[in-house]
Amino acid sequence: MRLLTHNFIACLRCEAFPLEINASEVKIIPLEFDTEFTRCMLARIEWSYFLKAYQALQAKHDIVHSGNECGSFSFPESLEAADLSDDSELLHALHYAMNMVDVKSGVLRCSACETTYEINDFIPNFVLEGGK
Repeated sequence: MRLLTHNFIACLRCEAFPLEINASEVKIIPLEFDTEFTRCMLARIEWSYFLKAYQALQAKHDIVHSGNECGSFSFPESLEAADLSDDSELLHALHYAMNMVDVKSGVLRCSACETTYEINDFIPNFVLEGGK
């Protein structure tokens, strides 16, 4: 499950957002850089939740970046005055974090109702036992 995907899902039981990620395995899956897609998705995500999820995964799984991706890049708390030009380090880092950091296995947990959703082979299971 990509971090971009995580930013669009809510609990099926109570509709709370965001779900907490407890990843047991994270993989970096290379994907060609796409400036327009990255900018378009920035307008749709909840930045503070995205940043919190990324930082949690980065700390727990020691995500190390190389090349023109994140390096030792530190994301800003706000994107208001951010440089999002085609060659900006920030835009490349955002692409990396949104599209290349993938949770292979773990659990999503709703902090409101405690419902959990397993992640296996990159796919979160949203089938609820016993209905909604």
